[in-house]
Amino acid sequence: MNEHDKIAATQYNNKERVLGQLLPEYRDKVFRLAWSIVRNREAAEEVTQDVFVKIWQTIDAFNHHCSMATWVYSITRNTAISAYRSQRWSRLNVHSGLDEILNTSADDAESVNDYSISSKSLHNALRQLPAKQQQVVILFYLQECSHAEVSAMLAIPIGTIKTLLHRARHTLLSHLTHPQIR
Repeated sequence: MNEHDKIAATQYNNKERVLGQLLPEYRDKVFRLAWSIVRNREAAEEVTQDVFVKIWQTIDAFNHHCSMATWVYSITRNTAISAYRSQRWSRLNVHSGLDEILNTSADDAESVNDYSISSKSLHNALRQLPAKQQQVVILFYLQECSHAEVSAMLAIPIGTIKTLLHRARHTLLSHLTHPQIR
């Protein structure tokens, strides 16, 4: 079922058909985004279930001006953040895929290569970012969302998304290349 068919199905109250297509297509993506926020397998599984219940309950209210993926990711993000806050999950660990964040320019790459950066250092540096910068980094680099998709999910202008990414990269680079300066 393509994007147009999904939208058409929501217009005709065919919840079963839409959910039957969304579940296999988005289950793993929803879980990964939830896990990147709550950083706990059981909590991420619970968030994933909650997301699909919310989709079932609100499919009739789907805003046809955005993509289905943006809508699903927004529900996931909001549900995961609520779970994170209510359970007080305090650890945020990010897998090694964040290495690409630091390779933003030739000068930055050279200064990073002068240091031995451990995954733990990268995790610690990411944890020190402000919440909005963490969210943008996770969505853009880990979930591989475009600037426009991140903008829609967080309800923040694209220019602000780019600024947050730039500041996050700069801060991460600073923390990793000069750990004693904080």
